[in-house]
Amino acid sequence: MPSPIRPGDLGSAKLMLGQRGRMRTVALHPEPQSDGTLLLTATTPLRHHRHDGPAEAGPRLLDGVWRLAVEATDTAGRVTRFALAAPSVRAMGGPTLLSSPSVASGTTFRIVRSVDQHAMLKVTPPRQQAELSGFELRWDRITAHGRLIAATSTWSTAPAPTAGQHGPGAGGAVLTAMVVRFVRRR
Repeated sequence: MPSPIRPGDLGSAKLMLGQRGRMRTVALHPEPQSDGTLLLTATTPLRHHRHDGPAEAGPRLLDGVWRLAVEATDTAGRVTRFALAAPSVRAMGGPTLLSSPSVASGTTFRIVRSVDQHAMLKVTPPRQQAELSGFELRWDRITAHGRLIAATSTWSTAPAPTAGQHGPGAGGAVLTAMVVRFVRRR
């Protein structure tokens, strides 16, 4: 979506994440392109309000849908806010999950499309599930590789939780690898 502000006139910009009166912001960094346009980028970890530790960096989001917008300020101090268009729908990239959950908490953050074609961020709390990441087919066996997400079993190989740890990892692993083998018997 073209910006109403010319690249040379941009003073600052930020990504706005809004939900029911709550607002979180992430600074956007300008990257001049060879064709004279300006690409605005940001890299930040997303955190769940309840399931990530309080000392971890990044915007802390509650469950639900967050509207995305860009707020740009020009060199004269005028502020312009505009919505982001949603990306086109893509096919699944893996065998089970379209969006990988957060390694820290098991929370899933994924971009969705609103009815008015704007981009939104959907935050889903952690839930125990398994993600298949690959298969090995041999003449005598099938090996399925994957991982357990938000696992809380006591047989986990993850380190013991630290004092004051919150979320699904408090009773065991947040993310644990798994390998399942099916062996053909003669």
